[in-house]
Amino acid sequence: MNNKKINFSKVFFVFLLLAYFVLTWGLYHNQLLTDVTGLFESDTAVHVRFAVEDRFFYSLSSYVYFLLDLLPGTEYTISLLLALMTVGSILLTVVLFEKVSEKLELKVPDTVKYTIAFFANFVMAFYVKKANQRHYIGYQSANMWHNSTYIFMRFFALLTIIVFLNIFEKYREGMTLKEWFMFTFLLTITTAFKASFLTVFAPTLAIMLLIDFLGKKTSFLNACKLGSAVFLPIAVLFLENAALSGIEGETGYAIKPFAALAQRGD
Repeated sequence: MNNKKINFSKVFFVFLLLAYFVLTWGLYHNQLLTDVTGLFESDTAVHVRFAVEDRFFYSLSSYVYFLLDLLPGTEYTISLLLALMTVGSILLTVVLFEKVSEKLELKVPDTVKYTIAFFANFVMAFYVKKANQRHYIGYQSANMWHNSTYIFMRFFALLTIIVFLNIFEKYREGMTLKEWFMFTFLLTITTAFKASFLTVFAPTLAIMLLIDFLGKKTSFLNACKLGSAVFLPIAVLFLENAALSGIEGETGYAIKPFAALAQRGD
């Protein structure tokens, strides 16, 4: 007789993810069928149109949309993939939380772990009317479901962090070429979808490596080896910027602190 106890927290979590998957699949499908503004405010349809109709490829997501358009039921397949990415991000957050807890030697109950992982994926900027009258499709976005490039980026960014945590301790003594390649590959894929993560991660990594080197926790060579993983993603960032800028150079990436607040939508 099997006396194994049922983990009700895990069962409930699975049902919660299934419900969330169905809801987000429906949401993304409706976003693809409507304009940018309206009941299902989103620019996902615009991103898809850029790739499918205009052949404007400025992100890895553009190529994904172009390929999925070759299949029947484009709206269903694209919305399905986005829903899988959304739910997959929650599962990766669970893995990340477990790894951090393990490193900190914390014993966290499953209920707490699943709750934190689930609601962490709802973290977003909140709308401040005084800062910007355009609450959604404007300079400040307050919704983590509206931008498909962000949805892809979040999934692969979590994968990148998980791999990074696995190799960060090892790199001090020397990391393998396979570990370096995996980290570089994931960081590059993440950047190819959206460069936002790299603009935060790369400076943070540089500071961590500098602290390790100055604290004599690793050699200069090992620090450079791990740090070199950002070179290819930075090259991808410049390619994306060139694609966004075009010939006229009207759009693209720029470092302008508080620019959004200085250009209010009203």
